[in-house]
Formats: sequence, structure tokens, C-alpha cells
Amino acid sequence: MSVTQPLIQVAVPLPVRTPYTYTATADSLPCAGERVRVPVGRRTLTGWVLPGPASVPDGASLKAISKRLDNEPAFPADVLELAHWAARYYQHPPGEVLAAMVPAPLRGETPLHVLQDRLATTEYRAAMTPPAQRAARQAALWHWLKSMPGPVEREAVLRAGYSAQVLKSAVQGGALIESVRYPWESEHSSLGELPHGLNPSQQNVYESIRSAPAGAHLIEGVTGSGKTEIYLHLTMDQIRAGRQVLILVPEIGLTPQFAARFEHAFGSRVALYHSAMTDSERLLTWFRARSGHARVIIGTRSALFLPLPDAGLIIVDEEHDTSYKQQDTFRYHARDLAVVRAHQRNIPVVLGSATPSLESLANVQRGRYTHYRLTRRASSTALPRMRILDIRTRPLTAGLSQPALHTLQQVLDSGQQALVFINRRGYAPVLTCEHCQWIAECHHCDVRLTLHQHPRQLTCHHCDSRYSVPMTCPACGQSTVAPVGAGTERTENELEQLFPDYPVVRIDRDTARQGRDLPRLLQRVHAGEPCLLVGTQMVAKGHDFPNLACVIILNADGGLFSADFRGTEWMAQQLIQVAGRAGRRDARGEVILQTRYPEHPVIQALAHHDYATIARDELAQRRLHHLPPEAQLVAVWGEGRNAEETEAGLLRLRAVLENLGMGCDGNQITGPFPAVIARKKQRFRAVLWLLDSDRNRMRRTLSHWLQNYPKGADGLPPAFRWRLDVDALETL
Repeated sequence: MSVTQPLIQVAVPLPVRTPYTYTATADSLPCAGERVRVPVGRRTLTGWVLPGPASVPDGASLKAISKRLDNEPAFPADVLELAHWAARYYQHPPGEVLAAMVPAPLRGETPLHVLQDRLATTEYRAAMTPPAQRAARQAALWHWLKSMPGPVEREAVLRAGYSAQVLKSAVQGGALIESVRYPWESEHSSLGELPHGLNPSQQNVYESIRSAPAGAHLIEGVTGSGKTEIYLHLTMDQIRAGRQVLILVPEIGLTPQFAARFEHAFGSRVALYHSAMTDSERLLTWFRARSGHARVIIGTRSALFLPLPDAGLIIVDEEHDTSYKQQDTFRYHARDLAVVRAHQRNIPVVLGSATPSLESLANVQRGRYTHYRLTRRASSTALPRMRILDIRTRPLTAGLSQPALHTLQQVLDSGQQALVFINRRGYAPVLTCEHCQWIAECHHCDVRLTLHQHPRQLTCHHCDSRYSVPMTCPACGQSTVAPVGAGTERTENELEQLFPDYPVVRIDRDTARQGRDLPRLLQRVHAGEPCLLVGTQMVAKGHDFPNLACVIILNADGGLFSADFRGTEWMAQQLIQVAGRAGRRDARGEVILQTRYPEHPVIQALAHHDYATIARDELAQRRLHHLPPEAQLVAVWGEGRNAEETEAGLLRLRAVLENLGMGCDGNQITGPFPAVIARKKQRFRAVLWLLDSDRNRMRRTLSHWLQNYPKGADGLPPAFRWRLDVDALETL
């Protein structure tokens, strides 16, 4: 067809892998990154204009855009480039990728200037000439404002007893001057000096990164080695050079602690961005970052997509943490995309961890990352003593052996704190009948229910179903129902009975449900009074407890025999991280590893703080078995109404992939095999593994597949659903 009007490509937030083409008018042609309203079927949606020429097949009938929302792009060119790369790499629809990159208000149809005005502050000051005396309230307001040292915000004027009508009339009459101030227009305080200098080891790392204009840098530093101090000094350099710094942390719980240190150094230049903030708070940070007012942005994975016109450095703290992988909808890895964004902007990216991921260590071996090691704590205090405690023949109380209980008593009596680490929340993981061996199980998932006491109920931690606790066994009717095993709640209760003179502070997802809960709990620990801390992985990383002298790990064997090939890596990272909470200040700490496998090589390596040996051995095993990071792993997850339907659907997908060349020439296709939790929310789950050492070939294969088979394959069972997870962490 002949088209005389300009054509534009628009990505809409729908599961479609190619953008739609629309016509626009020459006098109102939106540029790349702008938001527009477009007709899609019977609906009108907000979409984003993509760069590049648009074309239309002959005979196609085009629709015009319905509305141009803004006269400026919501997405700068570099974020659009990142979105394009991510959509291709993760094989995800571009419109859904872009929708995931912005705060919720930007997915709607409210213009940018209106959203900005909602965040603005209206202020008033007295004009030179007062109002007429007959307007008594206006005159009183004028005299009141005249006495003020500066402009007064609208809310303060209203609180002082003056009505909105009086304000309006005084402004219209010329007695008051109204002005609008945006938060990103305020002045910053002057920069001071950082409170702490760097020791020689830190200085060497800092100088090396500082002198590198770009590239990826991996800082492997033992817990307490002062990686954050290096971050602070690198950030100071960037701010003085007029650039912005993005700092990613894996979890919301670490954000306040990081923010406190950076706000102390950089004041109002710091902004936060995470999912616990309101839509308005996140939008404010988006505008502050976009305007350049925020020079340091600290946030969780979604902060990676903020517009940063003056980006100079990206820092990814605790880079090994699996929380950087989004596990639903747009399944990206923030650490990996941070490296991509830094490369696209030609700026340095710093990855920090005491226990680097095997992926990052493999990139060091391949020469892609520069590797730095900090082997000593910044405080000169030695790493904690690691004590292996064989519990095979020892009686346990509250999951603790007698030597462990004795150590806790000594620590508390000396005025210090101890952490009991158990990565299982709830009161007990199993409720069973001692007479007939009945076990409480979820009606919707293939899992056992966890007993909770507050409130008293049985809970499925996978579908969140709740059940009342039976007084008698539903199977045999006997009154022999009892909890088996211990979670954080039971451990807390029993420690309170064993140590009644000392407070017990429990930190897990149940006690820190609300945004303010975790800071309140941490404040009790930071107060320094002797106490017992019972916690899950929430306390395993990043926290600095000055008076914490001892860590006891109730079950150090959890990942030794995991079905997941990453189990040993994750277990080692977690235990080394939690052990690093002990003795971070003046006195050397102690860590007790309770284990039933004291001779196991991994337990022995942990006892010597030897993560390097564990990582080396694991990398060798991955190479031998052609597993990540030696090869790329893509998981094709399927689910259906029953196991047979799920298997049939995945076998059909496998047949299509094999016809496209998957399973030969150095790549592999494995499965389908049932998930470890085969039934979840009444859907039966299974998975295919696609493995290839050539990532480009994998991407080409997947792109060709999805272009030719948008639904995956023909003839799939009607209730079968499938999804793709590139660089999957959830694999079983």
C-alpha cells in the first residue's frame, strides 16, 4: 500500500514479540521513547515509540495513534538500547520489558508534566503592596507572610487557619506571589570529606578502579574487609566530577543501612528506589534521577532501569545474591544487565562480594573481569574462629547441642550478643500423627504444611493456603498430633525459656512483614545490649552488628546433598556470609557449625574460610558436566491440569526444538522431568533444559523458534501453559 503519513513502531505491554506499526502526523511526530495512546483491537493502550524505521506489508490497513501523551521521551536513548538488548537476550516481549522498567504511573495515560506537578510544592510570599484593609483575612495573611524569613508552603498556610479561597483571592489581587518548586530543583549542601580513610589494601583496589575508564571489576573481599568504604571513595570521585552513581543491593532490608552511610557522606544527593516505596515515592526518585538532581541512587534490581543522564559508575553489592534474578514475568538478572548497561555507556561497573558467584569467577578466568582480593578485615580483627561441632551422638535442646548452649551463656554473661541461624521460618516444618504417621499436607501443592503459632495455623509457603490446626488426627482420630522439627518461631520460644534474663529477637519474613518492622528489629540489635538474635537468611548478608560475638549455625549440612547442581555453591555462600556477622569490631568472634558430616570436604573448607577451594572444585564439576557457567542454561517450564498433560506439552515443544537443531552440534536438550514440587497451586509442573556453550547460537535458535512458532508449537494441549527462563536459577 502507499503510505504518505509518517510511520512509527510502538511497543505495547502485551505478550507480543514484534511492535505494532501506526501512522502519525508530520506536525506532531513523536520521537523514540515517547509514550503514546494507541488502539489495539477494541482497547486503547499506552505504548512506547521505538527507534528505527517502520514498515508495513502491502495490503495492510494501518491505524493512527490515538494521542501523543508527552512532548518528550519517557525513555532516554540508552535505556531504550538496554531494553532492546534485554528483550532479545531474554526472549521477552519488548512492550512488557519497557513496562517493567518504569514506575507504575508512567504505564498510564497521565502526561509527564501533570505527574511532575503532582510532586511539586506550591509556596507563597508577600508582595510589595498589601491588600485593601477591607479584605481583613487577606491582609492578616499578607502581614503573616511578610514576617516570615522566606516562602511558606501551601500546607503550612492552610494549617495556620487561612482558607484556600483566601489564598486564591490574595494571589489574584496581587497581594501574594505564588511559586511552584519541584523537589529536584532544591540546592545540595556542600560536599565534605569522608570520615574514614582507606588502608593500603583498600587503597590499591580503589586506585586501580579509579584509573580504569571502563570495564567490569570484581572485588572479592572477606566479610568486614571494607568494600563499602571503597564504594564511598569511588562515589565521591564521581560526584566531584559531576556524574551519577547507581548502587544496587539485593534486598530491601539492606537499603536503609546503605542509605544511612551514603546520606551521611552525600546528604540530599542520595535517593532510594525499591518495591516497598509507594508509587509516588518511586516516581519522585525517577524524576530526581532523570533531572540529575539525585547523584547517588541506592536500590534493588529495578533501580537499574532509572534514567541516568550523567551516569559515571554502577556498583552491584553482594553480586552473588540470587535476589538479583527476577523470577516472574520479565525474568532478567540485574547483575548481568548492570554489566551490559555499563558497557553500553562505556563506564566502569564494580561487583562486590565475599563469596563471588561462579559466573563472575568464570568471567575472571576468561579475562572479562578484573579481579581484586581483600583477604583481611578492615578493623585488623581476625576472621572468626570456625568450630565444627559433630552432633551425630549429641542430644539437642531447641536444636542446640550442650556445647553450643554453654557458649551462648558465656557470650550473654559477658555482655555480648549471639546469633542462632536457622533458615526455616515457622514453628515446625512438619505436623504429624505419632500413631498412624499421617502428615499435614497442602491440598493444592505437593508440600508439607508448616505449623505457625502466631497466629496458630498451618500454612503452605508456596501457595499461601491457610488451614486450622487439628486437635485429633484426621486419619485415625487419635489425639497424637505433634510438631516435628524446629523453625525460627520454635527456636525463639525455647531460647526464651532457656535464657529468661535476656531478650530474644527473631528476624524472618513473619516478623518483618511491614516496611518499618525490620528497621525496628535491627535497632534493638544495634543498641548493643546483650541479646539473642534468631534469624533466617534475612540476617545473613550485609548487616553490621558491632556487639555480635558468636554465630551458631544449627544445620550446616542443608545444601550438601541438594538435588540442585547449585546447592553446594549457594550453601557455602550463605554460611560464609552469616559467619561473617561475628566479631566485626574489636574482639575476634566465634562461629559454631553444627553438622552430622564433620569430615565432608565442603564443611572442612568452610571451617578454614576457604571459599576459593569450594569455588574451584565446583567450577571443575560444572565443566565436567557441561553446566553453567560452562554452558548457558535455558529452562522451558510447562504446567498443566495433570502430569500427563504437562509431559505431553513439553514433549511437543521438545520435538519442535529438535527439528530446529537443538540437541546436536554441541548443544543439549534434556527432559522433560517433573519439578521437585511437581504440583503447585493445583497445576502440575515439569521442565526442559536447553544447554549450549555458544550463547549466540542459543539466542539464534530461540529467536528462530519463537518467530516461527509464536505459541511454542502446534497441537499443544488446550490447558497447557509454558514459559521460558533464560539463565535460569530455578531449574528443578
